Amino acid sequence: MKKTIIIVILVVYIASIVVVNFFGLQIKEFDGIDYVEEIKCESITVLNENPKNYGVTEVVDGLLVFKFDFIEASNGEKYTNDPASLVNNPNAIRINYDVLPHSADESQVRFEFEEKNYVYFDEATETFVFLKNYKSFKVKICATDGSNKSITIEIKSR
Repeated sequence: MKKTIIIVILVVYIASIVVVNFFGLQIKEFDGIDYVEEIKCESITVLNENPKNYGVTEVVDGLLVFKFDFIEASNGEKYTNDPASLVNNPNAIRINYDVLPHSADESQVRFEFEEKNYVYFDEATETFVFLKNYKSFKVKICATDGSNKSITIEIKSR
């Protein structure tokens, strides 16, 4: 009788495995939030007649430094915040950044910088327009998803 009980228990055990596998239990995935893990910045683009990319020139204490060639006004005048001057200014800079992972739920960023009279920021196009030469400008790119991930870069005109 002892053998039959062990065999019955074994058969019931195997049958229960077969029944559960046959009907299957649906796997439930819980909604999770994918946060930004890293923000990378490998280049900037000067948006003039011939757009040109500039890579990292140097790294100073973990701060990425980008240098670009400033183009003076052809008529000898100075660039200003005036809309007509901004349209004709070839020193518009777009920061080429990448938010990782690409599957992050919210991959938007905000730019934090100190207001300077020699740089104009266009929020609509996310471009910085340099109005004067031989100036440097620090920009902090921050994720807006609450992950507190950011990167600080410096842009210098030469």
